[in-house]
Amino acid sequence: MFVELRQAVQNRLEGRRWHRHHVKVRVSLRLNRNGIEHFLSGTCYDLSEGGTRLFLTSELHPGEEVWMKLALPYSAPVEVRGVVRNQLRFEYGIEFLEASEADRQNIARNCKAISLMV
Repeated sequence: MFVELRQAVQNRLEGRRWHRHHVKVRVSLRLNRNGIEHFLSGTCYDLSEGGTRLFLTSELHPGEEVWMKLALPYSAPVEVRGVVRNQLRFEYGIEFLEASEADRQNIARNCKAISLMV
């Protein structure tokens, strides 16, 4: 209960629409730069229904669109299109832009399951 309250206060202070859930899962990314397709891999550390925080050893740029495949802990992997919103060293904030209804539901179910584990 205290952890949920603290997270709710943090979300409000940060102006977040979605509750962040701490998780560590693999993520594969695909992006197109100047007509060349690039494939990257990294780790997702935070997940919400609206986006994720990633750690990558490759550089992304704010505003860049990416396709991600997330290996979620409580469902099949999901594929979503996102945009890089911010960067701090090798950490990137990604906002989800497009996902199938099934993938959106899987993300929401995973967020719910993760919140119950805390």
